[in-house]
This record gives sequence, C-alpha cells and structure tokens, in this order.
Amino acid sequence: KITRQEYDDNFGEKKNFLKTLIFLIYIGEKAPDDVEELVVNQVIVEYYEAYFHPFEKYTEQERQDIIHLLTLKHKMNGTNEPVSNEQVEKLLRAGMAAPSAANAQPWKFIVIRDKAMLQELSDSLSNARIVAGADLAIIVAGDQRKMAEGDLRDYWVDDAAAATENILLAANAMGLGAVWTGIYPRKWIEDPIRKITDMPSYLIPLSMVPIGHPAGVHKPIDKWKSENVIYK
Repeated sequence: KITRQEYDDNFGEKKNFLKTLIFLIYIGEKAPDDVEELVVNQVIVEYYEAYFHPFEKYTEQERQDIIHLLTLKHKMNGTNEPVSNEQVEKLLRAGMAAPSAANAQPWKFIVIRDKAMLQELSDSLSNARIVAGADLAIIVAGDQRKMAEGDLRDYWVDDAAAATENILLAANAMGLGAVWTGIYPRKWIEDPIRKITDMPSYLIPLSMVPIGHPAGVHKPIDKWKSENVIYK
C-alpha cells in the first residue's frame, strides 16, 4: 500500500503505463471505511497488485469489502441533494484516467447541469427519460482532433467506453447513482443531442451518464454465468 506521494516519487511520468492501470491510490494507514477516495475496479486491482502489491497489508475480508462496493448498484431516482462540484471533478478525473490507444486520450466531457436542458434531453430521447430526474448528466464524446492516427483511429470508441465505465465505477464508489445511456452509433439519438447541446461538429457523442444521489441501494449484482466463459 503506497501513498500518492510515494507513487509520484517512484514512478511519476517515468511510468505512464501505470496511469492506464490505476486512477487514485488511497492515502492512509488503515483500510478505508468510506471508499469515496478509492476509484478502482477488479482488473486494475489485479494488475496493479501483481506488479507492486499496494494492497498487501489489507486482509482478505477488506479486499472483499472493496469488491463488494464495486458490485453494488445504486438506484438512479432518489433525493434532490445536489452533486457537488468536487464530486463532479472526481468523476471527470476518473474518466480521464481511462486507458486509450496510443495514449491519445481522444475524449471530451460535456457536463450538463441546466435543468431545462436535462428536461429537453429527456423529452427528446426515449432511451434517456431518466435524465430529467438527474442532478446532472455527463456526455462522453470522442474528439476527432485528438484521435489516434491510422488504424488506431477507430479505437476512440473503446477509449470513450473505458472513460464511461470509469465514471460509473467512480460514481458507485462515491455512493452516487449513475446510468449508462447509449448514443453512438444511433443517429436518431445523436442528432437531437447535438442540437440541444449545440455540440461542435468535431465531437462524436458515445454515451450520456445521468448522475444523482440515490434513494437506496440494490443488492450486489451477480451476473455470473459459467456458459459465458471459454477455457483453453
């Protein structure tokens, strides 16, 4: 278990690939009771632990508690409590920590707090009615000016999807409710969003994530199906 300062001192810019494996290292001498500061998923834990063992001081129960928090599903429709600017920045930092082809980071994040705009998006999109009840929404878009060149260009979809998933994981870890609503490649969804948000032509919206404070928490998600796995 290492601190952010130790990470910067020992790795920093010399190990850019680490930034594709971990967003935030928890600072503290004991396992966190509130993992609001911890943004991590199981794959990141496994890779990072394999290299540097930052969780070696955690007990097996503490590790399982972290995984449990990552599998909780928070209800979207909830309280009217606003999501703070600090929380929004944490979500965006998580999104920007996602891996990307050639480290191009070809994304742009559009944060929508305007209630009238959220309502208009809800009224215009049959797959995103829930947006009207959210405190805000984040549109994750690909920026054509920053996409990787050549054969790597199309990976912007994977890059933006990874950023979207990071935002969802961060929201979950912070006790917020968040939902992935798809946009790309459906023009009938993309076009109204472009018009309503006055989106620049060089951006391609991939997803929209409504976010708010949930009224409650569902049971942990268990989608395990052995038939979905092929062993060789």
